[in-house]
Amino acid sequence: MQTDKLDLLETETIKAALAAGKSVRHVSKLTGRSRPTIDKVKADHKEDIQAMSERLADSFFETAERALAHISDEKLSNSNARDLGILSGVMVDKARLLSGESTQNVAVLSYFGGLIEAFNSDPPEE
Repeated sequence: MQTDKLDLLETETIKAALAAGKSVRHVSKLTGRSRPTIDKVKADHKEDIQAMSERLADSFFETAERALAHISDEKLSNSNARDLGILSGVMVDKARLLSGESTQNVAVLSYFGGLIEAFNSDPPEE
């Protein structure tokens, strides 16, 4: 681990990583700085990190809105199963997140696990 004082670029890199949701442990490994150093940056720049996080979230929402505006019924009906699975998974996850619900819900995992099991099983003999 480094022991010299953080420069502006390093501080901004740490703030950006924290704003993007990276853990203190991950940022420590990424930058080679100790966890207490990362914790100090997090505490000293809490408002900046929150503002950066909000700007990042706004950017994601804008991109998602632009992407959703281009999804038509025709495009959905012409999509393959993999793409529809990814789309539905992401949409369910984000809807739950925005509703304040857990995105790692056992019931949801169980439901999708049952679908996958049914899809992968042999069809019943007639």
